[in-house]
Amino acid sequence: MKDFFVTRERTATFAPTPGVGRLRPGARTKASGLYLAGAWTATGWPATMESAVRSGVGAADAVLGALGRPRPRHLFEFEEAA
Repeated sequence: MKDFFVTRERTATFAPTPGVGRLRPGARTKASGLYLAGAWTATGWPATMESAVRSGVGAADAVLGALGRPRPRHLFEFEEAA
């Protein structure tokens, strides 16, 4: 016989309010040299770990673009959701 324990986190289910997406900021800001990243930024994804990763990529892309530097292709290739 194997022992196991099931946990449930009821607050883990993502349930956004309609229209809340327009409140999410992008990576670029009006402040010079300030870029945003995090699960709650505008990524087109729900506020999840995947969204946080995508926002980090977006912020890095914005910084490199502002510096006029090329983006390392391997850092910006990730699987799109089907």
